[in-house]
Amino acid sequence: MLGDGLLAAYLLALDHVAEEVSFADPIDVRFDVPPEEAIDYFRRKRVVPRKTFDDLEGEARSAAFSVSQVYRTDVLEAMKEEIAQALESGATQREVVAGLKEILAGAGHRELGDFHLETITRTNMQMAYGVGRRRALEETVDDLPYWEYHAVLDDRTRPSHAACDGLVLPANHPFWDDHFPPWGFNCRCNVTATTGTSAGYNKKNPSGQAELAYDKSGVPVKAEYGTAVYDLSAGRFQGVPKQGGLKETIEQASERSQRSRVKTPQSVLDTEREIRNEPIEHLHLFDSEGEPVASFTGDEDAVEYDLTDEEIARMRGGYDVHNHPGEGAFSLTDIADAADLEVAESRVVTPTHSYVMRPPAGGWDNETAQKIAREFNRIRVKVVAELQRAVRNGAMAIKEAKLEERHRIWQLVARALGLKYKRKKL
Repeated sequence: MLGDGLLAAYLLALDHVAEEVSFADPIDVRFDVPPEEAIDYFRRKRVVPRKTFDDLEGEARSAAFSVSQVYRTDVLEAMKEEIAQALESGATQREVVAGLKEILAGAGHRELGDFHLETITRTNMQMAYGVGRRRALEETVDDLPYWEYHAVLDDRTRPSHAACDGLVLPANHPFWDDHFPPWGFNCRCNVTATTGTSAGYNKKNPSGQAELAYDKSGVPVKAEYGTAVYDLSAGRFQGVPKQGGLKETIEQASERSQRSRVKTPQSVLDTEREIRNEPIEHLHLFDSEGEPVASFTGDEDAVEYDLTDEEIARMRGGYDVHNHPGEGAFSLTDIADAADLEVAESRVVTPTHSYVMRPPAGGWDNETAQKIAREFNRIRVKVVAELQRAVRNGAMAIKEAKLEERHRIWQLVARALGLKYKRKKL
């Protein structure tokens, strides 16, 4: 019986089969995962088209249900319901696969082979092992505050995974946020708890077989293993996350998924085109549905606004768009205002470019706004110095440098803090 192991597996909705590699033997293990909580978590998933699912990352994927090579929503809904009922009844793997095949046949859908459907189940069982293992280790972290990574050193293991064998890091280290096994399809790696590193431990070569390179935060990012250098980033298939309330996680993931798929209303885009070449600044505010909230007119350099409490409430999740008669991206004040109003998207348009800024995955808050201000001012010193050198060396004209200044600053700020920023030439 799959039982609680399968329940835990489906918590992270790893329905996507991206690689065909050799399988290890199935893991026969059971975990203490409350069935009601797990089933509720699974039933709250949203069926999404494959293209949408492939665009999601991290927790947002855990809020979605999709199966590769299945494109009809009604078929996906039926498959999701079949799995939910199987979870409730504790069906065997064979019964789950048979039920899914019946749904496909009844819908006139082309057949998906046993290999495909069994791979989905096996991958989920491996994730179940990771979910249970991490939960157990987190309960002993006071006595065993370090975790050690173990890889299966055979020809079926990815070099990037083998290179991490023997790595010892604190249990709260950011490496484990996306590298707690499994962090790849059919990953067979494991983690054990320990009191600390042993005498003679070498963090640059923990196993004696790989040279690891670390970033400034202490996360290993590259490994020289054998005759090649490998990237150690987890990619889209991230490992087992920290354990939290399942309902809270699914709600956060749903919100992040929604934010990642923001579609700018046509009314906002039309207004942007209308004010693009205006000689003075115009600010237009829209609610989340693209309905106008308020409009304001300023001068060549700025525009001020004053909203009622009702208008402020309508702006949450909405859109602001204004023009800069001169060239240039957002000012720091522009983004502070966007954070204050908690908009889904802030837009600036000039005669030659459009600029878009969206909030980080966690949304806007006072702490985020303060971080943005600190990061902006810190990065500005570096960017201005670089542009001044470029002008002095004749590599860039003064006008071009002025145009690039804030754009380059926001590129770096967005990268550092998870903002979604882009510039488009018109």
